[in-house]
Amino acid sequence: MNNKINLISNPFKDDDYVSQLNDDGCIKFHKSLPGYSHTPLIELDKYSEILKIQSLQIKDESKRFNLNAFKSLGASYAMAKILLSRIGSNKADLNYQILKENKEIIKDLTFVTATDGNHGR
Repeated sequence: MNNKINLISNPFKDDDYVSQLNDDGCIKFHKSLPGYSHTPLIELDKYSEILKIQSLQIKDESKRFNLNAFKSLGASYAMAKILLSRIGSNKADLNYQILKENKEIIKDLTFVTATDGNHGR
């Protein structure tokens, strides 16, 4: 058996890219959505014992906005930012209420996703 792992560099990697997720705008936006709640953690005591570790937990994403996935959070935030720019408002104003109040301005926009999986829901 060969235990060697081959690593392949991403030829499209942008070395100049700097993440812009250093603010709390995304979490603030999602907290403003109806039905928001923290993702519950489920303790797996049996497996903790087997692995001889203090604690093992999993996130139950099936409870988040009834979508069964966390991937939708990035997409919803990106769409909200686009909607906010269409409204002509400041990024600091990003919350569900301002989108709802301006629904006439953004009602003609349609978003399309390139997957039929969780993200596409």
